[in-house]
Amino acid sequence: MSPLSPAKRWSGTLAGAAAGLGVLAVLSALSLPMAVAVVVGGPAGDLLESMIKRGAQVKDAGHWLPGSGGLLDRIDSLLVALAVLLVLS
Repeated sequence: MSPLSPAKRWSGTLAGAAAGLGVLAVLSALSLPMAVAVVVGGPAGDLLESMIKRGAQVKDAGHWLPGSGGLLDRIDSLLVALAVLLVLS
């Protein structure tokens, strides 16, 4: 998908977007700004965090969740998705 994170694939990005939109639909929270935040902000946050880690030459962003990339890997998509939603709202 990107040289920033060679292991990421479009199939995972599309599956994540579909799952996020499905959850929003189930929660009756699906709107255009929310959809854009999930579909664009989520992958952008993940790639941004990968870029930062590559620039710092580290594999994990922290030791709280060893082997999983750290805590930042768990919330990177959420942070940028929330920022996108704030801009669109």
